Amino acid sequence: MSFEEMLQLLSNEMTLMIIGGLLLFFIVLLVIRRIRVRSLLKRLNECEVRYNSIKSVPLQFKLNKAIALARISEDVSTTVNHSQQSYLKIQDRFKEIATILADTEDLILTGKLKDSKDNCSDLHVLLDETTDWVEDTERTLNLVLEQEAKQRVEITKLKDEFREIKASSAAKANALSISKETLDSMIGEVEKMFSSFEEWMFASEFEKASEKTLEIDEQVKRLSTLVQQLPDLIAQVKGILPRLVDDVSYNYSRYKQKGVYLTHLDVAKNLEFISSTLKEDLTSLRTCSIEKVKEHCEDNEKRLKQLLTSMQREEKAYDDLVETRSSLSSLLAENTQLFSQLKKQGAHIALRYGYMSYEDKIPALEATLIKSNETYRRLEKMMVDHSVPASTLIVSFKESLQDVGNQNKDIQSQLQILQSAQSDEDRAKKQLLKLHLIMNEISSKIAKHRLPTISDSYQGDVVAGEKLIVQIEEMLDKSPLDVKMLNPLVANAIDTIYKLYNNVNNIVGMVDMIEHAIVFGNKYRSSLPMIDSELTRAELSFRNGEYTQALTIALSAVEKIHPNSYEELIKENARSGRN
Repeated sequence: MSFEEMLQLLSNEMTLMIIGGLLLFFIVLLVIRRIRVRSLLKRLNECEVRYNSIKSVPLQFKLNKAIALARISEDVSTTVNHSQQSYLKIQDRFKEIATILADTEDLILTGKLKDSKDNCSDLHVLLDETTDWVEDTERTLNLVLEQEAKQRVEITKLKDEFREIKASSAAKANALSISKETLDSMIGEVEKMFSSFEEWMFASEFEKASEKTLEIDEQVKRLSTLVQQLPDLIAQVKGILPRLVDDVSYNYSRYKQKGVYLTHLDVAKNLEFISSTLKEDLTSLRTCSIEKVKEHCEDNEKRLKQLLTSMQREEKAYDDLVETRSSLSSLLAENTQLFSQLKKQGAHIALRYGYMSYEDKIPALEATLIKSNETYRRLEKMMVDHSVPASTLIVSFKESLQDVGNQNKDIQSQLQILQSAQSDEDRAKKQLLKLHLIMNEISSKIAKHRLPTISDSYQGDVVAGEKLIVQIEEMLDKSPLDVKMLNPLVANAIDTIYKLYNNVNNIVGMVDMIEHAIVFGNKYRSSLPMIDSELTRAELSFRNGEYTQALTIALSAVEKIHPNSYEELIKENARSGRN
């Protein structure tokens, strides 16, 4: 066919449509093929990923450990043998899958899509089955290697604790000072133990690894205890306790210079022992041997504080002792002086007042006074010689002070009895003198006012008063004087005579008023017959000793002359009469 014929054929519309249709068919076919290729490649890639995933499970590593474990433990040998067979089976399957993967890729590349599709389906089945085999085998091996897993968990925990201890040790470097070198050496030893553990684990020597874990655990706990306790113990041994020793030593010297008895406390011996212990503890702390150090620190601190407390108690007792001795000395001197006064004056006073027990009490008081002085001298010698602790001696001093105080009360009581009796006599004499003066004044007033008459009761009171005075005088003249009878007699005389004195004063005042009223009324007698009659009645009553009636009549008469002002007129008239 010539070129022109071809052009003519191609220019035919039907021909062009057929050619276009064929091209379109081939293009669609090509696209579908490429889509199938991509889909198969994707499925193949998924299979490869699954293959690599299950192949990455460390079955061989675990199997090797399990085989090593089976050598030392017959209990797991059967299980390990079975797992080993499973492992070989899995490895054969891996090889089979790898071959199919490679073949499938070649088939896809060569366009054998149907065969490659069948291979992909087979691969999925094989991979599912192999995955189950791997998981079962791994599960079995994990059960066999469970001991190793536990040891790993334990060692990881110990490593975490160890890291914290190292960090804490570094942070407390200054506080750990003298122990730091030994502590760092111990930390290095623990690090070596961790390395040794890993070696045993790598060799699958789980029993030895377990033993090493126990050693590590013990050392980590010890390190933890050391890092926690060493700073406080070092502070105790290097700071707190030496300061307490200095404090005790200083106060010991000060109290001794003051004169406080401290021999019984063995302060010097205790300080020497504690200082020696502190040196031993410093050596122990350098080597991190704290077992006895803690006990020593607690014991030494307790002992030092007890020494301080005991010395302070002895000083306080000494101060109290000095004060008590001074009080006892003063009270003894006072008792001696009072007893001398009692002995000097007592005999005469006791004889005068009939104090019969005086003779018996003086020897007893003198004996107790002598004994108290002897006790004081004995206690004072003990205090000066520093032979007894002040805390013990103060008890005896206070007991003696109490005895001397009671003795002082007894002497004071005896003196008071005698002085009271003498005081009663002196008071009676003074009262007797006053009573004489009052009786004289009563007689003088009766005579001076020329009382026309006085009632029998008044006269009887005068006689009774004079009789009481005579009785007091007679009793005062007696020896021994009965003070118990004298005091009520004097009281009775005072009551009787003072009452009489008041009554006489009242009568004298009344008589004066009657006289003044009558004198005032006399001015009106001549001019007023009624007044004259009333005044005559008043004068008659006055002469008969009826003073109250006389005063009433006289005042009534004057009131009739000057109502409401008669009292002032009478007083004015009385003043005029006196002038």
